[in-house]
Amino acid sequence: ALQRARQAAHACALQGLRSATAEGLLPPRASGRAKEKAPPDAEQASRYALFYAQQLPKLCGFCGAPPEARWTAIVFFRRFFALRSPLEFNPMHLMFAAMHLACKVEEFHEITLDSLLKTADFSGAIRGRVAALELPLLEAIGFSLLVEPKPDTALRVLAADLRQLLQQQLGVDGA
Repeated sequence: ALQRARQAAHACALQGLRSATAEGLLPPRASGRAKEKAPPDAEQASRYALFYAQQLPKLCGFCGAPPEARWTAIVFFRRFFALRSPLEFNPMHLMFAAMHLACKVEEFHEITLDSLLKTADFSGAIRGRVAALELPLLEAIGFSLLVEPKPDTALRVLAADLRQLLQQQLGVDGA
């Protein structure tokens, strides 16, 4: 089902590019090129988005984001590209938008969009593009801002349950 959704998003993006080109909304290609490049297929576009999904934890580490914000940003990014194509939205810009929104949702206000871009050595030139992605990101995730369970919390609960089970099976007192 996920693969079909990604292929549908890719087909929709390609159709949009063709329409925009036909209507003259995109700049014309240089006529002196030896060979026109075909747009990436759905698999290539998916790998492109996956590359930035793998860079997202590194970005979180650079800016000192807590694990909750890191997890939320990854989930937002992956949910977005489950329904949208990298041909429509730049994954690098969305990576910053997902991190910024995750910090807002997890109430980690020390990381602002400006500090995030500065930490990653990006100028303010892409700030407007990243900020403009917040609404499409929210729409793509269905305005579902709560991301549960957090892996750290789930692992702690699982470890506690396993300890308790082990103690019961071995007849060991918890003290």
